[in-house]
Amino acid sequence: LKQANQIQEKIITRFQDADQNQQQQIQELQKLNRELNKNIEVLQRNNEEQKTVNQMQKQAIEQHVTNERQLQVLQKANNELNQLLEELLCKNQELEKAKWTGETNARLQEAKQREIEELERINSELNQNIEEIRRENEELQRIKRQLQQQILLQTQSKNPHWIIKREEVEITQESIGKGGWGEVKVAIFRGTRVAAKCLHEIIVSDYNMSIFSREMDISSRIRHPNLLQFIGSIITGNLTLILELMPTSLRKELEKSPITRTQVLSIARDVASALN
Repeated sequence: LKQANQIQEKIITRFQDADQNQQQQIQELQKLNRELNKNIEVLQRNNEEQKTVNQMQKQAIEQHVTNERQLQVLQKANNELNQLLEELLCKNQELEKAKWTGETNARLQEAKQREIEELERINSELNQNIEEIRRENEELQRIKRQLQQQILLQTQSKNPHWIIKREEVEITQESIGKGGWGEVKVAIFRGTRVAAKCLHEIIVSDYNMSIFSREMDISSRIRHPNLLQFIGSIITGNLTLILELMPTSLRKELEKSPITRTQVLSIARDVASALN
């Protein structure tokens, strides 16, 4: 009976310890749940802000397209008026050559002059409308640039740890390679040789900027021995990624000598490890 009581006490003690551990785990899970809810609220607020900025950009682009169409219509009307003016001038020359009586010639000249003045007035109004549309287009372009700057500022405020000032990086003319997105050059960052991936200005758009920001956010949180080390990014002026500079490349190694099957499998395994 004493042994049974001792065994029973041990079992009760173990159950109590297990219950305490379970209570601690429940408290930790509740804490994690609260933190997750806070993160979800922050993400929802950021998503609403991004939707507002995207809506403003969409409206600005639609207004810009409408103004471009109006400008084309007005330019076409302006060309037609210029043709009419030329025709009237030709008729004026013909009338000057023709022999008319003084009274008839005077009436024709007066009517012709009124038509010319009316066409010139319409032409002047069209030119004013064209100028207004051009000013509106310039304003829309300014608003678009401001919206892009706001996106960059929002990105900078959310991810201040990977933003690098342009004056901290000295980009050399030594090119490593080119691609559809940009050109990679050797640069100097705080006394260290690095790789600078400069994006082409022609591909910079709202969509590509969102992809760029997402790539920066992911790269800043990834660490793996088989991946290039992400150092930071320059968001002012031409968008530029700053990465670890490798002493060689796969192309150079292939030019030296063909790789064996064992090396191919090793490279494939390293790549799979990094992707995993």
